[in-house]
Amino acid sequence: MKFSLGWISKFKSIYFRSLLRKRIKEYQKLKMDFAKT
Repeated sequence: MKFSLGWISKFKSIYFRSLLRKRIKEYQKLKMDFAKT
């Protein structure tokens, strides 16, 4: 039980990190598009 709980938290942190990275990429893209206009 302890092991699976740790695995879930690890998976969550990885998932949130990738989600955050995607958000940052989208934001940077938006900023670049805004700067172009």
